[in-house]
Order: sequence, then structure tokens, then C-alpha cells
Amino acid sequence: MGPTEHRRTWRPGSSATQGCGQEDDAAAHGPRGSAASIPCLAQREDQQRVEWIGGSVISVLLDAEATGGQLAVGRFDISKGEAPPFHVHNNEDEVLLLQSGSALVWTDEEEHELQEGGIVFLPRHTPHGYRITSDKADLLLISTPREAGDDVPPRGP
Repeated sequence: MGPTEHRRTWRPGSSATQGCGQEDDAAAHGPRGSAASIPCLAQREDQQRVEWIGGSVISVLLDAEATGGQLAVGRFDISKGEAPPFHVHNNEDEVLLLQSGSALVWTDEEEHELQEGGIVFLPRHTPHGYRITSDKADLLLISTPREAGDDVPPRGP
């Protein structure tokens, strides 16, 4: 193995973060950078599921701890009318991919209709929000970078 390669072992049944972003003890840091540059694999049964606004469910597919703070990925199973408050992120960019359903998305002063398969890039400092307009929706969210501990929003009332 060359000086810029890393070796890691993944075993079925590992936790979502076990082995993610970690190197074998014998691997040295090379030009690839820190251990966060190591790939991570999280099986469905290892992903955290959290109740969110209005009874929606968020599946945390990859959290900041698993990726060394490089990103977080979540999947939202949400119902019609559900909407987070209009908000802004000062430290991270977001990508929203609507895998099924439809939604209204607000960015700054603009309103956009997002249909199944539509995607939105929200650079940091961009005020935004969305509301689901279909009966159900499946929304993938990618946030980068992401601070450890910021992955799971607090539970709604």
C-alpha cells in the first residue's frame, strides 16, 4: 500500500459510525488529509430515526461524527402542510432533493414550486423554508459542513 492509501475494514452489522472516518492503526496520514477523508458506509438498520415536526420522521443517514464534520445527510418522510420555520444557516450549505411528492420552497423573497425529482441548492446565509403540498413527500437533505451534535433537530411540541 502506498503512502497516500488507507486501509480500513468494514464488517456487516457495524454501527453507523463504527469504522466511518477512521483508519486502521497502521495507516499513516498522507496527502489525503485527516481521517475524515476515509469512506463511510451506514446500513439502514444502523441509521437513527427521529420524530420531527408534526409527527414526521427523519432518518439520519450520515451524521457529522461519521463524516468528520464534512457533511450530514438526512431523509425526511413528511406529510402535507408540514413546514419548518423560515430560517437561515450561517455555517453550512444545504441541498434538498425531493424524491417524491411536491413542495413550495421559499428562498429570500422568491417562491418556487418543487416537483418530484427536483433539487434545490441553498448556499449559507440564504433565508429559506419549504412547505409540503402533496399528501406525502420523501425529501433528502444534505448539509455541508456540519458540526457534530447539530445533526438531529430538537423534537417538536
